[in-house]
Amino acid sequence: MKTVSIFIVSAISVFAFDIVASGTAQAQSRSKRTLTYSCCADYPFKLTIAAQGMMDMFSKLVAKSGVEQCGENNKVVNSLTSAMPLEYVQNSKKKGIITYAVFFKTAPPYDETEGSDRVRAAWASRAGAYEYYGACIPEPIVYPDTTVSPNEVYGIKFVPIARYNVLKVKDDINKINGFPIAQIRNIVNVYIEARNGYIATQEKGSYTDAKSSKGVVAVIESISGQLIKCYVLNNYDGVGGQLVWKQINNCSGL
Repeated sequence: MKTVSIFIVSAISVFAFDIVASGTAQAQSRSKRTLTYSCCADYPFKLTIAAQGMMDMFSKLVAKSGVEQCGENNKVVNSLTSAMPLEYVQNSKKKGIITYAVFFKTAPPYDETEGSDRVRAAWASRAGAYEYYGACIPEPIVYPDTTVSPNEVYGIKFVPIARYNVLKVKDDINKINGFPIAQIRNIVNVYIEARNGYIATQEKGSYTDAKSSKGVVAVIESISGQLIKCYVLNNYDGVGGQLVWKQINNCSGL
């Protein structure tokens, strides 16, 4: 039985270190494929530690790395569980962490396990909420702030930038085709685009909105070996956002 390690003392700093170390190791292992870019002058924002951690989990999910066994008869489910600092979820005022799962939704009316163009994340206080949608249950479930609304169907799509730029409808994720998940080998790098990027210049409000994933770029490697820059879109973006994606890129300590 897999458990989520919880460190109450200095929980955020310990958890943040784990995520950064994991992300650094992955970046080093793929150093020849990882993009490099300058700091504050061109890139005013960077990912929050919560967004970094969730994207790392999505990377493992699409690569089917470390997926958990859960459900009846230990049925293999493409799901992973983790935790993130609570303050980045709906701007919670409490400290600590909240557990979540990443997965492919299996609940009706849409079965997203085959040929899907999106991945999901869920955080909830009830085990049944995870089971219903096809996610493994974090063990233990940590949900310390009852003012935070559960979200069992937080959805992410990876939309090639070249495709997004010519779309007429850009605000309805259900009308935008993402890159097929089954065609992704791994996620090579994730960052927030420069101030002269398409969304940064054409959708400035979304680019500067901390709770919007617009402007977040994922460089994916397809199963054919092609590197493709994609925008990361979610179904709870902006003002109704559930996750704080961005923070000021303060480079004074670098």
